[in-house]
Amino acid sequence: MHTAPKFTSTSSKLFWITLVWGIIFAFIRLFEFSLIYAGYFVVYSIAMAVGYLGLLTLFILSIIYWRENRKIVSWPYIPLLLSILLIVCGLMKSFFPMHSIYGYQNANELIYQWHMPGHIDGKVPAIVCFGGSEGGIYGANIMAEKFSRNNYAALAIAYFNLDSLPKELENIPLEYFEKAFKLIKSNPMVDTNKIAVYGGSRGAELALLLATKYPDEIKAVVAMAPSAYVFQGFTPHDLTRRNSSWSYNKQPLPFIPYLYDETALKGGNTLGMFIISIGQLEYRDAATIEVEKINGPVLLISGEDDQIWPSSLMAEQIVKRLKDHNFHFMYKHLNYKNAGHAFMTTSWGGTKEGNDFAESDSWNKTLAFLHDAFK
Repeated sequence: MHTAPKFTSTSSKLFWITLVWGIIFAFIRLFEFSLIYAGYFVVYSIAMAVGYLGLLTLFILSIIYWRENRKIVSWPYIPLLLSILLIVCGLMKSFFPMHSIYGYQNANELIYQWHMPGHIDGKVPAIVCFGGSEGGIYGANIMAEKFSRNNYAALAIAYFNLDSLPKELENIPLEYFEKAFKLIKSNPMVDTNKIAVYGGSRGAELALLLATKYPDEIKAVVAMAPSAYVFQGFTPHDLTRRNSSWSYNKQPLPFIPYLYDETALKGGNTLGMFIISIGQLEYRDAATIEVEKINGPVLLISGEDDQIWPSSLMAEQIVKRLKDHNFHFMYKHLNYKNAGHAFMTTSWGGTKEGNDFAESDSWNKTLAFLHDAFK
């Protein structure tokens, strides 16, 4: 009677522990961005470091298992092959994009990804999408993919924390985005007279800022969880580095530096820090985004319970500035109760029901806004 082979060494327990960890690690890799967006940055970082060590250990112990139980088509080969597969998939996920929401192209030092409609009848408007302080291109790709399903040529742009780009959100030159406008104009399927920008959080700050600097290119703006100001660069491991987030003409743009204490940063949410920082009147006027220079309609979207920064307050400040300057394009602020920062997770404010409603309602109204803007 055949009996299943067993370890003859003390590596047996370690093997099973690492095998289970390998499976858990695979799921972490699959849902890594859900962890990030849920705010579990430390958990994610530790899981990545320990995960790869665990997979390496699993691979080594699988070889030991095989050497001690040399039987062709014996079940110990299954864990061995599984460990190899998990390692390969983990590495591929790190270095080779496997899906459109992870994919990107790097041409002329512009990192981007086109998301084109499945069927194009004539030229279509273009939407340039920016993610926020997470960096990379994943967030921009998510939104661009949604826009492409609604007959827009959507261009996702990365501007830091990917490949050769700056590692952190600090002194990003606005001239970098001129390459995106050139890329759009080279696409024969795009109506180059109908270009909008969409950004969330720090990406909304960027979208509004770009629209003021390039009014001949950008004809509409959608700003999710927006900022009315240019803030200090986002360097989470060292908030004492006082540099602007953006530069223009090789000069850093005036910005509001962070003013904070431990209480303001309690729980990982930064709302208190931004509220205190905005109170620095000596910086505020120079750092205010001159939204009245935008050459097209503006849609602002915010949640009243935003726990990352006071997007509802800043959106109202933008509205007031537009009104005070007799802005002659349409502008609107969608402000949702029981909704948090970008409606993504309750750890960033709001309730699940409130965020779900805000996400659905604001999306439908965003599509209606763009339709009217590009009539």
